[in-house]
Amino acid sequence: QARGTGGVGAALRTMGRLLRNLPFLGLALTSAFAFGALFGYISGSSTVLQHVYQVSPQTYSLLFGANSLAIVVMTQLNGRVLARRFAPRGLMLAGLATAVVAGVALVLLTAVWDFGLVGFCPPLFVMMGSMGVVLPNTAAQALSLVEPRAAGTASALLGTGNFLCGAVVAPLSSLGGRPSAVLLAVVVLASGVLAMAAYVTLCRPGRMKTAEAEVVAGS
Repeated sequence: QARGTGGVGAALRTMGRLLRNLPFLGLALTSAFAFGALFGYISGSSTVLQHVYQVSPQTYSLLFGANSLAIVVMTQLNGRVLARRFAPRGLMLAGLATAVVAGVALVLLTAVWDFGLVGFCPPLFVMMGSMGVVLPNTAAQALSLVEPRAAGTASALLGTGNFLCGAVVAPLSSLGGRPSAVLLAVVVLASGVLAMAAYVTLCRPGRMKTAEAEVVAGS
């Protein structure tokens, strides 16, 4: 019953208004860059693991499954435990910091100290787990800054940004035509740093409270 009826033009105007909302823009960028780290891993891990580290297809499937399980477990833990005990901002900062630290470790263990598969897999596992905290909390905070009538448009805007960033980042881990663990590590780290920078810069507590108050007043 709260659905908007203005059509495409109204949706585009709503998107423009949302993008002028700095906290929402910050959360959209945070989500997009976090998705970039995720897609960098998804697009590059198969070639890196199978061609650089020479793992079998069966071993790769197990490693990929373990990292996917990390997202599932952390998403469930976030919804059932963490979100009930900690403030959203604290969870976001912890998740983003974990992703950045995992990215730094991945770069060090591939570019500086070559520990092989032992140095490549654990940081990726930690990074994937952090996505189970960052992505759901980003979406929840972003939608809390939007009046109910614009929730669908806001959700569509978040999804579009995520997949656009994923499409841009995915080929980067294979630049030069050959798989590179170092390049994949750099892509993951850069995405994590950009996500952290967007959140810290644009989603300051004062701005968030003001935006939330405006939604409550408008409702």
